[in-house]
Amino acid sequence: MSTHATTTRAFTIVELVVALLVGVIVAGATTTALTQFSRSKSRATARQEAFARAEAAASLIATDIIEAARDQDPTFTRLSIADGGELGLDARDSILILARSMRVQARDAGLPSGGEGEVQYRVDATAQGLALWRRTDAPADEFLDAGGLARPVVPGVVELSIEADDGTQWATSWDSDADGVPYAVRITVVASSDDKAVQAKARRTVALDRTPAPITPPIEDTSADTSAATTGGGG
Repeated sequence: MSTHATTTRAFTIVELVVALLVGVIVAGATTTALTQFSRSKSRATARQEAFARAEAAASLIATDIIEAARDQDPTFTRLSIADGGELGLDARDSILILARSMRVQARDAGLPSGGEGEVQYRVDATAQGLALWRRTDAPADEFLDAGGLARPVVPGVVELSIEADDGTQWATSWDSDADGVPYAVRITVVASSDDKAVQAKARRTVALDRTPAPITPPIEDTSADTSAATTGGGG
């Protein structure tokens, strides 16, 4: 009967050092991969947030422009664009509209405003940063650029550019009192995420029926009748 001696071999210092280095490398690679994945996910979320804000702001303004009142009498028509700088250089345009809408603008949810109401958009500051503000005042009164209720409607809006189409080119400022209603209005909005790391742009173009020119009755030429009457009296 033979007996087999079992020998136990211990790890050498070199093997322990190599195993430790391999463990450190694996742990470092795992940490780096997880960090990059987390950053990529955060950036994608921030990009989605910024784009959603830009889309919401552009769509909101476009909806009110579609409802802009267009009347032969300029008293009941107003679409005014104030140029606030170039896009990409902190553009801060604003727009004032007389809009026909049955949406609720008063505090009473059961009482729609109706008629021609003032709607104005601008970019302004809040406690959390820049935002798109919407001012409403219904019905329209003598002071179209004041009064009513103004409140931030879309956070994170940093630039607003609005242009009007005169039939040949895009104008950066417009006043329907002098220019009539434009053929179209183009809205460009730039918004940022909460962490300010990502910005996104959205654009809407709204076509409008141009207001017809006021009908001016022709002036009758009575000079011929007056001349004939004078000649007849002298005969």
